[in-house]
Amino acid sequence: MTTYRAREGGGMDVLFDAETFTPNERAVAYKAACSAATAPHTVRFLTPAEQIRARISAVVLDADVTLLRDETSGVVHEREGRQLHSEGRDHVLLGLHEGGSGWYEHPAAVRPLHSNELFLIDTNGQYRTHRSRYGGARLLQIDRARLGVSAETVRRADNRLAGSPLYGIMRDHLVSLSSRASDITDRAALAALAEATAHLVRGLLTTAVTEQGRQVRETMQDHLLDRIRLYVRLHACDPGLGAARIAAEHAISVRKLFQLWQSQPAPLAETIMQLRLDAGQRRLTAQPHLPVAAIAHACGFTSPSHFARRFREAFGCTPVQWRQRSCAHP
Repeated sequence: MTTYRAREGGGMDVLFDAETFTPNERAVAYKAACSAATAPHTVRFLTPAEQIRARISAVVLDADVTLLRDETSGVVHEREGRQLHSEGRDHVLLGLHEGGSGWYEHPAAVRPLHSNELFLIDTNGQYRTHRSRYGGARLLQIDRARLGVSAETVRRADNRLAGSPLYGIMRDHLVSLSSRASDITDRAALAALAEATAHLVRGLLTTAVTEQGRQVRETMQDHLLDRIRLYVRLHACDPGLGAARIAAEHAISVRKLFQLWQSQPAPLAETIMQLRLDAGQRRLTAQPHLPVAAIAHACGFTSPSHFARRFREAFGCTPVQWRQRSCAHP
């Protein structure tokens, strides 16, 4: 199968697009793409070949964590029987179902899939998903060893996800990640994003199978600073980002926010400014024809002059000079 990779409007890499294959090739090519990414399993489309629509796009956060978007016409994914003896990569898929009513089955549960609900798949285990019409899912694919949980925990957690105090936070994070992760190009930033995401998924699974009480409260507290740091990184270029908004988004007081942030290497306002400057620096190089004023606005600065002044203070040259140097010495 020829790998198709292009950049889509949302910034994710398109790994598979049915439109690049003839109708008779689409189902086989899509199955190959899915099996290569997870583990061997059966794929069956519920529409005629000429009506098959399918696209897989992705952002790789690090070697163990990948963000995926899967959109298809009606389809069934199934892994059972002899396929269970063909192990693939030991991954966990955490999905947010979007559109297209369906149902999901594995040894520990059978339940309907509703839009905006989370579900879990052990890709090396037995499962079946059924979506009757066009729809999709936002998916986090994470190496199970990275999460430090057993396959049994994954199966048990799926039917109890909604009972976890981290359920709403994880769902919102997955949506935010899908819309913003592709804008982050710095490898260190992506690695930090992957680690915080894996930590949050681990907390979701463990609290889903743990009785409510002290352990859950401690887990929530452990994740609060991680979530705040992640939120700041994802929203740093929003012009209105500040302590009041960050505190409100996490249902805490500004005072509590600053108490939590004391453990960080730099003050909150300084951290936001540095993230904006780093984003501006990358855009100056990556988008050489975009006006500096547009870059300043995109990175959250109130004016080009403010951007230029803070840029010179941080890097010892103006944005224009930086761009000239980076173009001369790429």
